Amino acid sequence: MGKRVTSIDIIRGLAILLMIFVNDLAGIENLPKWLGHAPAGSDWMTFVDVVFPAFLFIVGISLPFAIQARLNRNQSYKEIGQHILIRVAGLVIIGVLMVNTHHASDSYWLAPELWTVLMYIGVIFTWNRIPGEKADTKLVERVKKLKYIGIILLITLVFIFESQNQSGLIQLRTGWWGILGLIGWAYLVATLIYIPFRKHLSVIVFSIWLLYTFYFACQAGMLDNIPIITDYFGPGFTFGTHAAIILSGTVLGHIIKKYHFTNKRKCIKWSLLYSLGLLLSGIMLHQLSNLDKMFYLDKNLGTSVWGLISSAFTIWAWLLVYYVIDILNYSKWTKLIRPAGMNPLFAYIIAPAIYSIIDLIFKITGGPNYYEVLAQNLYSGIVRSVIFAIFITWLTSFFKKKHIWLKL
Repeated sequence: MGKRVTSIDIIRGLAILLMIFVNDLAGIENLPKWLGHAPAGSDWMTFVDVVFPAFLFIVGISLPFAIQARLNRNQSYKEIGQHILIRVAGLVIIGVLMVNTHHASDSYWLAPELWTVLMYIGVIFTWNRIPGEKADTKLVERVKKLKYIGIILLITLVFIFESQNQSGLIQLRTGWWGILGLIGWAYLVATLIYIPFRKHLSVIVFSIWLLYTFYFACQAGMLDNIPIITDYFGPGFTFGTHAAIILSGTVLGHIIKKYHFTNKRKCIKWSLLYSLGLLLSGIMLHQLSNLDKMFYLDKNLGTSVWGLISSAFTIWAWLLVYYVIDILNYSKWTKLIRPAGMNPLFAYIIAPAIYSIIDLIFKITGGPNYYEVLAQNLYSGIVRSVIFAIFITWLTSFFKKKHIWLKL
């Protein structure tokens, strides 16, 4: 199973491209409803609300391949567990740092925009992938030195950070974990279930049901007496729905792993049947929406209905890409997108890093922020967002060739 399934990289790259695009759209004035997130408490969603669960689902698709690759390299379960914990810690740390960029104040040390730019540089240096054994020795040593510089830089930035509403030696706080942090916690729960039971698909499916049930229990108040959990984690959607979406992706990963290399027709058939099962489960649960909001189709609440239906939509999107790339072998158009799919963390963090650089430039020059001016008109704003998303994917490809490839 050493081969990569190209369509998985491409659908991941498309998810990152869309995530960057919809994040940029958020700042545009007079944006139509269908181009933004549905408001909190709504019983509907737009395509924008499917992007995040699609990425979670794709994380799950990749999991069977990633674990099998480590087992093929004779890694022990202890080594795999250590890798998972390090990856989760990295996602949570980066998520918390990103969240705090919105609460930074002008300080004695650094302007918020400069602190943010330096933070992203520190993240890139710290988590840049060390080239393989066949790479040039000088390159490997340079990457290792940059890692140490990145770690020192991030530790320094943590201590000199000044918040708008906090005090103390370390003023970093989190009201939520950021997108990366949410992915990290959900990934931890999903892997804790997947690894010991990966050979028992029925147990995995049962666990998905159990995680969605956990969401309902939390919404009904099961953990309300433990405020440290409810205040900081939102356990129902973080450990319930989000983890269930990732674990749902592992089921599709199993289907692909079993049939892609031997019988693509069966791969498509079982994937379609699986997507219909997810969709029907979501539709049936939604029939209870008159009883409680926990049965709404609502991203903000992280409902099970939202998770199930979004998972079905993601399978359909993947099947389309799969048919075009792996069946018809039409893949020339993916040259720009594939690097973003193989280097998603860099693609995700470089976008806000660019925003911070733009803000810093206009703060220094004292002139109007022309990037924000473009958002004052709907059409120029949409064109801006499209160009920005394409630029970020190109930038990811460019830096990958320069050995900037973030790895958790």
